[in-house]
Amino acid sequence: MLKVKPLIGDFKNILKEKGLKCTPIRLSVIEIFLKNDKPISADFIFKKLKGGVDEVTVYRTLSSFEKCGIVK
Repeated sequence: MLKVKPLIGDFKNILKEKGLKCTPIRLSVIEIFLKNDKPISADFIFKKLKGGVDEVTVYRTLSSFEKCGIVK
């Protein structure tokens, strides 16, 4: 199984390098990506976050990741 905690530290640095703030939501979305080895949807991420965020925030987070080259 993939150890996510050490990788989160790497992604904190990547976010900073890309000029993005290291918010709890962004880290949660990254953690969801790291725990899943298949393509996932924004809806899947939204459901995994369990009401801690609205769908617009998920889409904005994914959009910012895409613009910076973190996801495709």
